[in-house]
Amino acid sequence: MFKKVNQSDKQKNTHAVETAEPIKELARDDVHKRAAVAENPNASRHTLAKLAKDPYSLAAVAENPNTPRHILAKLARHILAELAKEANDLDIAILYSPYSPYDLLLEAVARNPNTPRRILDKLSKNPDDSIKLEVAKNHNTSQFTLVRLAQNPLGDISRAAKANLTITKEEFDKLAKRVAIHDNIEELLRKIKDTFVDIKDSFVSYFTGDIIIKR
Repeated sequence: MFKKVNQSDKQKNTHAVETAEPIKELARDDVHKRAAVAENPNASRHTLAKLAKDPYSLAAVAENPNTPRHILAKLARHILAELAKEANDLDIAILYSPYSPYDLLLEAVARNPNTPRRILDKLSKNPDDSIKLEVAKNHNTSQFTLVRLAQNPLGDISRAAKANLTITKEEFDKLAKRVAIHDNIEELLRKIKDTFVDIKDSFVSYFTGDIIIKR
């Protein structure tokens, strides 16, 4: 989904990016300069929104705290949709491997303090533990999501989430019950949806096969 930019080339161009005016010009320049622009804390939201369409700058845009919330949300939704679409054709272990560009982008979005809470909640359920850890450390993550992550069996995730919590033990226990009910209902709805899809596929296969036989 995004191309890797040589780090040394990016560093050579970073010094040229200092004010808002050069940023606008550099955004139209070569790929290394665009990537440097996307990393720069002085980059405007308008420029970052444009660079979000550039595959070479995408990872840096996802990391930049100036990136607009709606761009981060759109980026995360797009990646998750791509994963869902490709899950039928690719091994899920490949999609979530440390070498997956999707994985790296989702980590960047999960780390960004400007990422909307609803997106962070979605990412907290991602099968990749590195992404969960970034969500647990993000100060914009809701207490609801942090309670879920605080109960994660992986120590690093659990500790990070607990360190980020700002509620009492009594409030934690109450919220933990709500999280459990919410997640159980969500899982039940997912199973019902999968069952209907299987039934639909069976009907389609049956009638399509029947038509082919008659012909």
